Order: sequence, then C-alpha cells, then structure tokens
Amino acid sequence: MVRPTTTHKTAPVTGVSSGIGKALAHHFEKDGYQLVPAARGVAKMQALADELQKQFKVVVTAIGSDLETNDGAAQLHAEVKARGIQP
Repeated sequence: MVRPTTTHKTAPVTGVSSGIGKALAHHFEKDGYQLVPAARGVAKMQALADELQKQFKVVVTAIGSDLETNDGAAQLHAEVKARGIQP
C-alpha cells in the first residue's frame, strides 16, 4: 500500500528478495519512493536495499519480518512506527 504525502512517498513492499516483490521494489525506487522492504530473507533483502540505494539515490530501510506468522504484520507495523517512518 502506498500513500504519498506532501513531503515524501513511502512504499512498504514485502518479499523483496525475489520475484514480484523484487520487481516492485525496483519500480518504486525508480519513481523516487522511500522503500521499506520487508522479508524473512534479511541478508538478500539488505543486499537489494544497498543496491537500490546506490543505483537510485533514495532511502531504503530494510526490515526483517515474517508475515506468515500470526503477529507478523503487527510486528512490522510496530517496527515501522518505532523507526518514525511515515506513509
């Protein structure tokens, strides 16, 4: 879900380690969004975050999260909020 604001645009994207999530991450980055990738594969996700930051000169805040667990979405939301990331 993406909600642009007057100061910046942020796109939380899950599963950025591969497939559709990775393709979406590249798309949002090209459009200047601050990306908040969330995935279980933290090492792959951080490597992608580093690559995107260098290539597109935008902020990428990688967060490890397992959305298959019952409280995964709530934990991701809490982490985003704790880091002060605005939608």
